[in-house]
Amino acid sequence: MRFLLLCAGFAGTRILGGFSLPMAWLDMTRDCRRCMVFVGLTVVLCLSTAAQGQLLKRSRYMNQPVSALGKSSAGATLVEETDAGARAAMVTQGRPVQAFVAGDDLQTAPPTFDEVGVAVPASDSESRYGTLTVEGDYGGPASVWSRLDSALHPPSRHRGLGHPLQQESWLYRPFSAGWFMGMVQGGPLIDDWVGQKQGFVGGYRLGWDQDYYWGGEMQFAFASIRVYDSPRAITAALEADPAGHERFDHRRDAALFQWDASVLHYPWGDSQWRPYLRAGLGTARVRFDDRLSRHYDKTVLAMPLAVGMKYRCNDWLALRFECADNIAFGGGSGFDTVHNLTLTGGAEIRFGGTRKAYWPWNPGRTYW
Repeated sequence: MRFLLLCAGFAGTRILGGFSLPMAWLDMTRDCRRCMVFVGLTVVLCLSTAAQGQLLKRSRYMNQPVSALGKSSAGATLVEETDAGARAAMVTQGRPVQAFVAGDDLQTAPPTFDEVGVAVPASDSESRYGTLTVEGDYGGPASVWSRLDSALHPPSRHRGLGHPLQQESWLYRPFSAGWFMGMVQGGPLIDDWVGQKQGFVGGYRLGWDQDYYWGGEMQFAFASIRVYDSPRAITAALEADPAGHERFDHRRDAALFQWDASVLHYPWGDSQWRPYLRAGLGTARVRFDDRLSRHYDKTVLAMPLAVGMKYRCNDWLALRFECADNIAFGGGSGFDTVHNLTLTGGAEIRFGGTRKAYWPWNPGRTYW
């Protein structure tokens, strides 16, 4: 199902892009309709897949039998019980657990946690368990990311907003491959000569979340945007070719291809609803014709600035929505610096990574 969903997104984006790039015959309303229909079908497929995965997970969880886990070194037997979907480990016999006493022993106690699972720092930062790191545990090594953004978020894996994840994490599958599509509002290409209207944008993404609050991403995007001519350009074309100027009255499109690498910041951390900020650098290739049949085909520096939201449907599927300003610096290339505003939606497949399993035997789980 994951492979089919990923292939459907890639194929649909490419098909719609193929309809949009030679848009001399395609009306804008019809193009929007195609995009909306495909996006709607994809969203329904994603939601149904996520719901099916949740039902299967709950069914396996509820039907798990009661089983004994074995005996500890003190002769205690741990029994795993299933009661209305909740399991608890019980000590049936053996010595009671020795509580920590006041005084110096408080400094050697393990860290405590609040009701949402955020670690509460110890009173002495130099305790034997070490200082609290960005990952939310004690004694872990501090990464370069944690040193750079120590002032941007608390020393825990989430802020307690957006439904924090418990016993799950985005970093369990830190890599992602996805697709997106949407609408683009173009800006003027040459001041008082030729500009852009609306069009279709689509593309693919490859990402890697290196931290609960930071990630990286590479994006390939293509767009087809309808162009218009200013009155000055129309007058100039009429004076240059009175008989043939009407050949430009049909629809013309500007073709845009952009590649960029971006850094993502997640201010809420490891939560199911995951807003983000994105900024990067790359290159953009812009192609269009003006009213006088002059052809422009330039590759320039590009910089995407975006704000968006990710929603984690299950352990391998996430939905994503984004609003971005894709800036193409055209100074000295024959056209102006262009701001292309995009509003897109898509899906990403999560994969990779290793997950901790606290089992004394192999439970038969498989990850990919």
